[in-house]
Amino acid sequence: MSRILKTAANAVEANKAHYDATAVDYEAIPDVMAMGKHVGDAFKRIVRPNPQKTTVMEYACGTGIVSREIAPTAKSILGIDISQGMVDQYNKRRTDKMRAICAQHGIPLAQQIAGTQLADVRFDGIVCSMAYHHFADPASVTSTLAGLLAHGGKLVVVDRNAFEGDGMTKTGQAHATAQAQTSPAPSGGGRPHPHGGAPEAAPDNAVPHQNGFSEEQMREMFTKGGLVDVGFEKFKAMIFGNEVEMFAAHGTKPE
Repeated sequence: MSRILKTAANAVEANKAHYDATAVDYEAIPDVMAMGKHVGDAFKRIVRPNPQKTTVMEYACGTGIVSREIAPTAKSILGIDISQGMVDQYNKRRTDKMRAICAQHGIPLAQQIAGTQLADVRFDGIVCSMAYHHFADPASVTSTLAGLLAHGGKLVVVDRNAFEGDGMTKTGQAHATAQAQTSPAPSGGGRPHPHGGAPEAAPDNAVPHQNGFSEEQMREMFTKGGLVDVGFEKFKAMIFGNEVEMFAAHGTKPE
């Protein structure tokens, strides 16, 4: 197996283990709920969803915090996550217009969505919040998500703006330490949720992280994914008790 494929597979398994272990208590993590509102507000401003028409996907949906923010303004929302634990928490609030499925690594996402018996697997809006820094190959994810947009549909990605250092602030380190004391570590042990460092540098049992993304990086990924009218908006938000610079990147699939 190539190093790239091995890294991707390791990233999936490490992320699944981490989020399965933290799913039940995820919404109690400091600032998580407030971040969900930030993301929901950004999505609604950028996409301008219509409750009678707009179909939405939340990729890496977690427990559905962002989906719940968007739901009153959309026709339907499908959550996608690799963690069955997160999907189970999401579906505890399942409604006629909002549900989630667990994605299986190695199976084309469009094929899995088609299996949900949706009339169409193209979405008017796709949102992905605070997950890009977990992906071993975010450019590939961007292309996949762009391919699932309807013509004129918009992809909105929210994550942390590029930063220097290892990204593990004192507060963040304390959070990781607390998690290590209360939650199982990913298979093989190791830090429960390390921040900083490129994915390829992460050990096999760690969740890979990037030191955020620059505007240039996001514009390049969106453009290579076939999206146009790419925008990049910065805002401040709290993470683990620290104010950090975030971004909402967005692009449109050509008509």
